[in-house]
Amino acid sequence: MPDGGIVQVDLSESVASKLEAYIYDLGILLAPRGWHCDYSVLGGYGAIASVHPNGNNPNYYGIGASFNYTQGYEAGRQIAQVLANTYFPAEMKRLYADHPDYLDTTETNKTYKTDQIKYESDMELDFKTPAHQIGFESPEKWSTGTDKKEKLLRIPLNVPIDGFLSLAGTPNDHGLCHVFSYSVILPPNLYDLDPYLIRDEKSRPEAMPSTNSTNC
Repeated sequence: MPDGGIVQVDLSESVASKLEAYIYDLGILLAPRGWHCDYSVLGGYGAIASVHPNGNNPNYYGIGASFNYTQGYEAGRQIAQVLANTYFPAEMKRLYADHPDYLDTTETNKTYKTDQIKYESDMELDFKTPAHQIGFESPEKWSTGTDKKEKLLRIPLNVPIDGFLSLAGTPNDHGLCHVFSYSVILPPNLYDLDPYLIRDEKSRPEAMPSTNSTNC
């Protein structure tokens, strides 16, 4: 519920008036005003949180914003390492240069040719999955496969998916890396907000003007 608090973000007043900060114990998600807190989980693998519009409306299936922090140790270790191997192979080789036997850096995930990927640095990339395509952050849904068995399959959406993936790790911690991913899926009438949400999630400067906030 709205608590009347203020979260400061670096946005114009016209853009800020369309947005709301959804505050979780483990972080903040900026999203369109009037959306709802979905869920948040903090555990041994890392943390995840998401917000969405009215989930009961089938026209909104898949619409939402989420962040996922996967730590490079304990339960999240294998997931983080495989993601890093897939999207940051050169950086992983550098991180593990002094520890070649510490972990297998060859195991990777499937990549999607339709994803449009732009590397901002050796440790960060922006991605876009075009509408009607399946990509890195496409939602999963239980479906019947060609073998007539129920399985969890990624499904295409009629709107694009935008986001970024970043890697944090140093040789000082034996190459352990943490992976942070963020994705936003907006309906067409709100798509102009997309670059502001991504920019805010990458760096959250304390600057006026401010936007409303909701505690989750």
